[in-house]
Amino acid sequence: MEDNIPEQLILKYLSREASADDVYRLHEWLAKDSSHQEILESYREAYDQPYEDTMVFSADRGLDLLNKKIEQHEHRTRRLSVRRTVWAIAAVFTVLAIAFVSFYAGQTDSPDTAAYIEKSNPYGQKSTFRLSDGSVIKLNSGSRLGFSEVFTETERRVILSGEAFFEVAHDPERPFIVQADGFSTTVLGTSFNIRAFQEDEEAVISVVTGRVQVANNAGDRIVLTPAQEAIYDKEQNSLVRQRSQLERVLAWKDNTLWFEKSTMQQVAGELEKWYGLTVSFTSEEVRTCRLTGSFKNESLTNVLRSIKLSTGINYEKTENTVVFSGHGCK
Repeated sequence: MEDNIPEQLILKYLSREASADDVYRLHEWLAKDSSHQEILESYREAYDQPYEDTMVFSADRGLDLLNKKIEQHEHRTRRLSVRRTVWAIAAVFTVLAIAFVSFYAGQTDSPDTAAYIEKSNPYGQKSTFRLSDGSVIKLNSGSRLGFSEVFTETERRVILSGEAFFEVAHDPERPFIVQADGFSTTVLGTSFNIRAFQEDEEAVISVVTGRVQVANNAGDRIVLTPAQEAIYDKEQNSLVRQRSQLERVLAWKDNTLWFEKSTMQQVAGELEKWYGLTVSFTSEEVRTCRLTGSFKNESLTNVLRSIKLSTGINYEKTENTVVFSGHGCK
């Protein structure tokens, strides 16, 4: 499905007629590529456009709106074939017409249809929320979590892109499954952290309490207990178990930036997520310098000053950018 847009699933979801299995398959597609979320939003915006006269269904107006949305995303997504575009437009019109007729017939949404919810944080923002089963999630900046408003009777499945800390409510009848790029994590009730940013070469699953099973898409599985973590190598599609340094892993959750022999390239990535800015370098020597230290609830200015004092690296800060410069580090 990587090369095809699942129009039927999208349209069933937008019309609130998707089954639990439909929502699960849509979640899978969304997790494969960050651009898929943009495609979904283009369909959502076209679908949700209000009509000036709600008693008149205008196919021409709907066609114009949808074409505009497709054109806006052409530079970020693969071009839709003419056949696929025509099919999608026809399907959108069909769903809109059905919704129009259903509204005036006094019909309501089926109580069995669970809405698909997405929680996302831009760089510089974190959030905490509770799921319908009582599980509490803390979502890091630059991260996204997708899930059904109401879970099925057999499992509780969510889709993660980025980093999150999970405190999962115990439910032995319904395992809690976190699906990310290339691997899944299954628990019954425990607390753990997953770091799975798309730009990182590895994903890390760290257990605080309980037992966690991690599996890659090749069927390899390992079980983790408290203070253990699994390293998932995306290129090798491999899983390795090792001891976890939980204080470092969970530092972000307690508003602490933690660097341990981190390259300035790695530091830059964290600063971008933490403060919502762009970081660049004037030399390769500065990029490869290493930094050790922690900063709890510190302003960007104080962090930059500390980096300069400890490494000798200069910086120039504007409103939304930081440029590190120099000829190496101390």
